[in-house]
Amino acid sequence: MNHHRSRTDRRILAEASEWFVEFNAGEPTLEVHREFDAWLRRSPEHIAAYLGLVATWEGAARVPDGLAPDVRVLVEKAKSSDNVIEWREGADAAEPANLTAAAVRSEAQQSTPQIKAFHRTRSFLRVASIAILLSVALAAALTLFQQQSVTYATRIGEQRSITLDDGSLMEINSGSRVEVHFSHTERAIDLLQGQALFQVRKDQTRPFVVHSGSTTVRAVGTEFDVYRHRTSTTVSVLEGRVEVVKSSQATPLMQIATGEQATVPESTLPAQVPHKVNVAAATAWRQHRLVFQAAALAEVISEFNRYNVRQMILTDGRLSDIRVSGVFSSTRPDALVQFLREQPGVDIKETEHEIQVTSR
Repeated sequence: MNHHRSRTDRRILAEASEWFVEFNAGEPTLEVHREFDAWLRRSPEHIAAYLGLVATWEGAARVPDGLAPDVRVLVEKAKSSDNVIEWREGADAAEPANLTAAAVRSEAQQSTPQIKAFHRTRSFLRVASIAILLSVALAAALTLFQQQSVTYATRIGEQRSITLDDGSLMEINSGSRVEVHFSHTERAIDLLQGQALFQVRKDQTRPFVVHSGSTTVRAVGTEFDVYRHRTSTTVSVLEGRVEVVKSSQATPLMQIATGEQATVPESTLPAQVPHKVNVAAATAWRQHRLVFQAAALAEVISEFNRYNVRQMILTDGRLSDIRVSGVFSSTRPDALVQFLREQPGVDIKETEHEIQVTSR
């Protein structure tokens, strides 16, 4: 949900609150009924918002003090209640809306002037109570929304680009899984698997943090790539500066600046010192390219398998340290296969389900 959506929901809830108070505090005229009917017909979200308020109010009167009602349960209860009549498309607009609050008539209509005055006093107090309840319910709902998380995942060969609620951009590489947890105090990302690049929108009040195993990367406004390997995490900074923290340490481990990269192991082994790197090569996956610079064949095969359903299997461990340099398309596995065929001492055997790399 984006900020525009959030503002729209708040506006609808505010309008629903005004209508609810109108029908509970006074004696609405036929014209008011008509306006309310027209407001309901403009959007199903208007009906849902009003029903939610009715359910919250009626449910709150039945629970002990200090116990907040479950709004979702109350809404379902309100929808299934016998005193809620189904709204029909094309109904006479002159009729009052078919909702509990709209159908209730004030008891003061059939009372003496003294009783009417008493009821008006009670109505005023009731309206004040309604306003307080609605404020509390709205605050609780917003807090719940702010703490919700969303999970994104990509299949083999799939990449996704997602604009987050704060305006930051997250690009997810093939075979990755990410959880997004945004609250009013922090923007947190859990990189559970794979690789993602972040273009962070600046927000001094809410730090942007990425968790990858025992490694945490903190940024305010920057662009960086995080690659979670099986036993380590590699961080590459395209722009700005990030701070790297290990969960087992109280103080920051290092800072990585523009054009630098560092690899942090999951174990207690020392982390790699930040060093200059070709960030274009490190993030070439965004253009569906694989760039290798004297990379071990085992590493090349591992990268290849991230983008292709038909997996490459290294059947001879003696070939693991063969070094490979070059640029390959991640969407054209045949190019890498052909390259390996041309290497001395390397043999390729292809089946329907896998590509075996072995010695000649």
